[in-house]
Amino acid sequence: MFIGGGGAVTDIVEACMAALSPSGRLVAHGVTLETGRTLTDLHRALGGSLSRISIDSAEPLGRFWSWRPLRPVVQWAWVKA
Repeated sequence: MFIGGGGAVTDIVEACMAALSPSGRLVAHGVTLETGRTLTDLHRALGGSLSRISIDSAEPLGRFWSWRPLRPVVQWAWVKA
């Protein structure tokens, strides 16, 4: 399952966990500080893996090109036992 795009993360995660079969994988992403905190709390309580992914995009800078950072994404992944 994939979770992202805002909303009541904790409620969505609980519903997904209940619906998952054993060995089912849940992945949640967040770009806001609030969602990142929620995913960090879930990681602390339930385990899984927690990552922060940063991506840059090439853009013109005068007559040259430069990297422009995009918003980092917090990713929490968990597998149901």
